[in-house]
Amino acid sequence: MNESETHLDVAPETTIHALEEEVQSLRTLFICTLLVLIVLSAALNIFLLRQASLVGTQAAEQQKAVDQYNNVNAPVAREMWVQLLKYAEKHPDFKSSIIAKYSPYLGMPAPSSTPPPAAGAPKK
Repeated sequence: MNESETHLDVAPETTIHALEEEVQSLRTLFICTLLVLIVLSAALNIFLLRQASLVGTQAAEQQKAVDQYNNVNAPVAREMWVQLLKYAEKHPDFKSSIIAKYSPYLGMPAPSSTPPPAAGAPKK
């Protein structure tokens, strides 16, 4: 047999001990990293839950405002518009200026400026 085949290179005890210390150090570092990751993800989840709660509260407040407008303010505005239209029937200058100006913003059509033909009028 060759001398190289029978001779095994065994690492000295100090090298093995140093490698064991490095592995232990890596384990500790990995565990610390996992703990920090868990803490940060928990903090992020708590932050997102608070934000979702805050947005839900704001949405509920906004929905109350919309409901209050639809139930209280919108009927008053419609009634005012009807009263303005009645007034405009008697005052053509008001009809041509104010009603024509604001009707597109209200989403309500302005009454036509020419009155509809009377039913009893003869056709030519």
